[in-house]
Amino acid sequence: MNKPKWNDAPKWAKYLAMDDDDTWWWYEEVPSWDAYGLCDEGAWAVQSGLIDAAIPDRGNLIDASESMEERP
Repeated sequence: MNKPKWNDAPKWAKYLAMDDDDTWWWYEEVPSWDAYGLCDEGAWAVQSGLIDAAIPDRGNLIDASESMEERP
């Protein structure tokens, strides 16, 4: 499984980012990188707003801390 496509994003999603566990997440607000996220792995976090889990991508070569992108 590859990175989710923006065509499949929820209407409210404005950002997409991957955590260190290779799980992609949709965000309504711009997330910030937390190097000590859940389970001692890096993760993206938001103060408030909607987030929605996407499908894990276990073969990813992307550095999670550089994976965040804004809706095109």
